[in-house]
Amino acid sequence: MVKRSLFTSFPILAALQEADKFIAGVLWEEKQVRPEGPLQWVASNDMQAALIGPRIWGQTLAALAGFAEGEMSSIADWDVEVINAFLRGEEFEIQLRPWPKEDRLTFGIAAIIKLLREWRVRGEEGYKVVDWRKAFRLGAPAAQGGVEFYRASGEVVVRIPTKVRGDYVCVTKASEPKTHFDLLFFCMDTRSAMEPTDEFTGAILPNWTFQEEVDVSDLINLRTEDAVGQPWWLAQALMEGKSAFCAEGISFKAAFAAAVMLGGSRPKEPGPRDHVVDYDLVMWIDREDVPVPLGAVYVATDEFSQTDVRLEW
Repeated sequence: MVKRSLFTSFPILAALQEADKFIAGVLWEEKQVRPEGPLQWVASNDMQAALIGPRIWGQTLAALAGFAEGEMSSIADWDVEVINAFLRGEEFEIQLRPWPKEDRLTFGIAAIIKLLREWRVRGEEGYKVVDWRKAFRLGAPAAQGGVEFYRASGEVVVRIPTKVRGDYVCVTKASEPKTHFDLLFFCMDTRSAMEPTDEFTGAILPNWTFQEEVDVSDLINLRTEDAVGQPWWLAQALMEGKSAFCAEGISFKAAFAAAVMLGGSRPKEPGPRDHVVDYDLVMWIDREDVPVPLGAVYVATDEFSQTDVRLEW
C-alpha cells in the first residue's frame, strides 16, 4: 500500500524545454536548419497522455516563467556526467545510466524545482496527532495571517497563507492513496470545488519529512520529431522528491532527469509473450550428462553493457 507520494509536472516540462532548445541547436550546428516552432511530443500511454493533455501541458508551460530566481533550474548536455553532477549538486540520489557521448545519439536533460515557503504566522508547537506524533497549531483569522477554511465535496480544506504573496498551501483529507497525475488532478478538482466556511478557529497539523524516488518510467518512449523529421525518444526517465512540513512552513524539492535518444537507436519493444531478463542473474554453461557446470557467471544489472558486444577468443 502506498504510504506517501510526491509529484510535480514542472521539472518535467522545464527539462523538455531544454530538450527543445538542445535539439534546435544540434539541427543548426549539423544541418543549418532552424525549427519553425516548439517540438510536438506524442504520447504512447496514459501517463504521457496526461502530461501532454490540456489540463497539464499548457498551464504548466505558461507558469514556468513565473518562478523566482533559484526556484527552477534546468540543463541539457551530451555528457551524462554533467547531468548527474547537476543532480548530485542538489543532493539528489538519482543518476542517469551512462551512454557513449561521442556517438552524439543521446543527450541528457534535467530540471529541479525548489520551493521553501514560511507561514505568515509561525505555528504553535507542542500538539500531538495519531499515536502521539508531533503536530502544531495554526490559528485564524486570515486577516491576521492565519489559516482559512473551506469545504470541497464535504471534506474540510485548510488553506495556509505563506510569506510569498499569492502562494498558499492547502491540506485536505485523502480517502485513498493518490500518485502521479491522479494526485495533481485530485488537487485541481478539490481547488475548483472549494467553498469558504467559518466552522473552525484553528487547525492542528502534523509534521512530516521524507525523500523518495518517484517511478516515472512510463514517460520512457515519449517521442517527438525534429524539423527534419528525425525521431527522438525518452530512453530513461527518473524523478526524486523531498518534502518537509512543520510549524515554520513547508519545503518542496524535486528533480526530473531523462536521456533523450535519436530515433534510430531506440530499443525494440518486447513482444507480449517475451520474458525480459531485467534483473540480477546467474548464467552457467551446461553439458548433458555432466553434473558440474562448465562455467558460471553472476551479473548484476549495473554490469549490463550499454554498447554492442562481440565475441572474443
